[in-house]
Amino acid sequence: MIKKITLITLLSTAVAIQTLAHDLWVHASDFKPKYNKIGTSTILYAGYGHRFPVENAYTKENSFTLHYPDNKKKVIKGKLLAKQMILKEKGNYIVTGKTKPSIWSNFENSKGEKVWRQESKNNLKNVIYSKKVHKYAKGILTIGETNDKNYSKVLGETLEFIPLENPNNIKSLEKELNVKVLFKGNPLSNVDVYGAYAGFSNKGDLKLLGKTNINGIVKITPEHSGYWILKVEHTEPTLKEFQNNYDDEAYVATLTFQVQ
Repeated sequence: MIKKITLITLLSTAVAIQTLAHDLWVHASDFKPKYNKIGTSTILYAGYGHRFPVENAYTKENSFTLHYPDNKKKVIKGKLLAKQMILKEKGNYIVTGKTKPSIWSNFENSKGEKVWRQESKNNLKNVIYSKKVHKYAKGILTIGETNDKNYSKVLGETLEFIPLENPNNIKSLEKELNVKVLFKGNPLSNVDVYGAYAGFSNKGDLKLLGKTNINGIVKITPEHSGYWILKVEHTEPTLKEFQNNYDDEAYVATLTFQVQ
């Protein structure tokens, strides 16, 4: 049985979290823009940091891909920074992005302070812990009235959110959203899923929304309309041949959409 956990229940029990490394997410001026006969448009941004939906801009080029309802896809040229996308076809589109993996090490400096640095542990002294971080982002766009289920297409990222209903059609407090988490193509069970709506916190805090069941599914009841972000993180020990460089590999994925 899947246990439903709402934000109202968690306001007094959940601990707000932030991770060391900046998060990556896809943001849009409208995830469900109005559609007319010639199509519609929305403006896409690559968010980077902690304070969803706007903090730092992620300025790496060609890091994002647009997946069309007819299964075609194209790499988005240039930086995803106020990028206008003209969408002529009805249906659900997926925007995905990822960063190049980076290694972060926690060590004690000459002042006895415990600090983090983006560097392999074999280049540092007094290392406490080191990890290699992989980040993935996914945003769902819904264009026009459509029944296609492209929003739940598995794209094959190492860590991936799969919404089982169209998240852009969910109305706050009226319907649950079932979301599956996959790791290397398999359901990831017993993992915490965090999330928040835009304006929930001016510090970038996220709330624990639930834990995935044996099938990798968590049920969420959005308590507020507007832009939403979900986040999941999974860590595994590194392979033996890389243990001199870092201890673990951490995978972080986000999903963004717009509750009505």
